Amino acid sequence: MTEFVKLTAQVSELQATSLAALGSNEVGGVSLEEPNPPLDELYFTKVVVWCYAFLFETGVFLSFSRDLLRRQDPGAFRLFNDARNIVRCARTVQTHNLRDDRESDVKTKATYRTWLVAKGGEPPDWELCIRAMIDMVCTSLKSIEDAWKSVQTGQWSRDETADAYFLARRNHWEAHEFDRCVESAADEIGLAGLDCVRFRESDGRLDRWRKLVSLFDTRTDAREAVQRAIRRELSGLFGDSS
Repeated sequence: MTEFVKLTAQVSELQATSLAALGSNEVGGVSLEEPNPPLDELYFTKVVVWCYAFLFETGVFLSFSRDLLRRQDPGAFRLFNDARNIVRCARTVQTHNLRDDRESDVKTKATYRTWLVAKGGEPPDWELCIRAMIDMVCTSLKSIEDAWKSVQTGQWSRDETADAYFLARRNHWEAHEFDRCVESAADEIGLAGLDCVRFRESDGRLDRWRKLVSLFDTRTDAREAVQRAIRRELSGLFGDSS
């Protein structure tokens, strides 16, 4: 079994567990290119980016599972959070222009650097880093799989957890989902060059938008409504050239 196949096999196991516990596969997929040998720095970079997309950008299942893990196994919960943080730091260092005069950027770089040296030495042995990254994420996903399996030991617990999950799925919106609404609204009014992430992060907009989407019964209706609200706000701030 190649290194990356180990990770995708664990994802498949988690999907099967989701199907058994919830009646449908709630584990989102990743469209990014998978890494191919040799096990070098490029392979490692692709593993990091893929893991980030899976852990942070595949919907509500993992965020709900994280809370489930927190209640069932605090030790595994801490390890899962640590894994998420390492993946986040690694991906941020690889894909963003970080500044030495920003405390959060310095901390992100230091966290990633400490992990890299601890797992791969200096200079890094990329094969060791690859194996460590995949093992870390696989261990975290296995703990989530085990948490869902334990839910199925009692019918009441299973039904109660499933109801809570589907309610969370209806109401939960990841921050990046709103970015698409901002991009679409900006295109509609002919507003080019807007930094959608910075716009979303300022003036408490994310919290306001999440309150808006919670008012609707379906995600489709919620998306149309919040995009309309965002378009109105952008038009009020910058005008409308459409």
